[in-house]
Amino acid sequence: MEQKKRILLITTRLFSPADSGRKYLLSNYCKGLNQKYGYDIYQYSFLESGQTPDDVEKQPDMVKEIVLAEKLSLIEKMLNLFKLSLFGKKLPLQCALFYSKRNERKIKSMIERIKPDAVYVELLRLAPYYDTIKETEAIKILDMCDLFSNNYKRQIENIQENSEVNGNYKLPKIISKLINLVFFRKLILKYEIKRLIIHEKKFALLFDKTILVSSKETQILNEIVGTKKAHCVTMGSDIKTEDIEIKKAENAIVFLGNMYYNANADSLHILINKILPLVKTNYILNIIGKCPEEIKERYNSREDIVFSGYADSLYKAVKENSLCVFPFAYGSGIKTKIIESMAMRMPIITNSIGIEGIDVINSEHIIVEDDYSNFANRIDELLNDKNKADALGSNALKLIEEKYQWDHIWEEFGEMGL
Repeated sequence: MEQKKRILLITTRLFSPADSGRKYLLSNYCKGLNQKYGYDIYQYSFLESGQTPDDVEKQPDMVKEIVLAEKLSLIEKMLNLFKLSLFGKKLPLQCALFYSKRNERKIKSMIERIKPDAVYVELLRLAPYYDTIKETEAIKILDMCDLFSNNYKRQIENIQENSEVNGNYKLPKIISKLINLVFFRKLILKYEIKRLIIHEKKFALLFDKTILVSSKETQILNEIVGTKKAHCVTMGSDIKTEDIEIKKAENAIVFLGNMYYNANADSLHILINKILPLVKTNYILNIIGKCPEEIKERYNSREDIVFSGYADSLYKAVKENSLCVFPFAYGSGIKTKIIESMAMRMPIITNSIGIEGIDVINSEHIIVEDDYSNFANRIDELLNDKNKADALGSNALKLIEEKYQWDHIWEEFGEMGL
C-alpha cells in the first residue's frame, strides 16, 4: 500500500473547537489538504490562552499526531524581547515571544521521525523556525494570513482607550498597565511595524510558498518581493441551513466575535459609543462570542445590550436577529464574520475594511458605510424595511454559493504544488 503524503503543521494554537476565525480557517485548510490532496496531518502546536493539554483529545481525526510545544516561561519571554528583538536579531516582538532552542530541537526531531513532504508554518511569529526546517527537502510554506504591518498601521490610527496592545499575551500586571497607556501602545506598534515590514519580505523570500487570505495583499507582497511565491487561499464557508424553526427577535441587531482580540473589542467600542447613539429605532444589540468580564461590566447598566457569550449553534444565535452590524476599527485580510453571516443569508452593514478581499457590490450584497451617521441611518433603514433586508441577505447567500465554497478555494493548494 502506497504511503500517504505527510504535512507537518507548526501552529500557534490548536484549531478545534473552531471558535474563532483563525481556527475556522486552519480547520478548513487541513480538511482540504486531507480530503482533496491526500495528506496525513501532523501538528506541532503551541497553546493559546485558555487552551490546555487536555484539548489535544478534542482535535479532529484527520490529525494523525499532535506534539505540544514547550511553553516559554515569563523569564524566557522577557530575555527574548531583549536578546532577539530590541537587540541581536531585531526580530518583531511577536516572534521573540514564541522562539526557543527547546522547541527548535523538538521540531527538528519530529521532522526527522515523520519525514514530511511539506511543512506549513502558521503566521510570521513562528517564521524564525525556518532555520530548523530549511535543510529538509519538503515544500516549506509560510501562512502569513495578513500583512500584519498594514493591520498595525490602521490600529495606530484607530486605537481605542480601553483596548490592550498585548492581547492574549500574558504579562505581569504592572508591565501590562504601563504598555497599555496610549502613548506606549502607539510607540510599541510603530516599533513593531518597522520590524514586520523587514521580516515579511525576508521570510516571503526564504519560504518556498507564502499564503495570504486577501488577493489584494497577495498582489502587494508579490510586488514587494518581486516573485510569484505568494498565493491567495481565501476564506470560504461550509455553513449549512439548519433544519430548525427560528423565531427572530424584534429589531435585534447582532455583533459577533471573540472580544479577547483587540480588533473585535475596539470595533465593539465604536459601535456602542459612536454609532448606536445615532440610531433612532428602538433596538437590542446582541453580542455573540467570548468576552472579558471587564467589557461586560462596562455596559452592564445598558438594557439595550445583551452579552450572549460563545454559541454552540452559531447559525441559530445569529439567525435570531434581524441584522448584522460590523464597523471594523482596523484589520486586514478577509473577515470571517462577514463570510459566515453572508452564508447565513443575513443582511449586513459594515465599512470598507469589512469588504476587503470579498467580491461584493455595495447595496446589492451588503451595505458599506464608513461615516458613523450614515451607518446609523442604514441600521434604521433596514430595521424598518424588511423586504430590502431580505433581498440583501438573499443576494449575499447567492454570492457565497457562487464564489466562496471551500472545494473551489482548495484548488489553490494544487497551484502551490501540493
